[in-house]
Amino acid sequence: MEDMDRYSEMSNQIAGVETFFDVFQVIAKHDLLGEVKNTSISYLLSEVGERLETIKKLNEESYGRLQELKKLTGVTN
Repeated sequence: MEDMDRYSEMSNQIAGVETFFDVFQVIAKHDLLGEVKNTSISYLLSEVGERLETIKKLNEESYGRLQELKKLTGVTN
């Protein structure tokens, strides 16, 4: 995956996680947690978990790519 594509995908995944947390905040703010089905909460948490795993993978790929670039350019920091 190209660097800019990776960055774009990571940004999209982060935006998705932020949206899920916004939904949770609205639910909690309006005391609607009891109204939401347990399966819906489980689904949302599962989606957040998958997005976080994708972000972690993309971050590791980015880190690896940066390490390669450092070796190629002789950068030590």
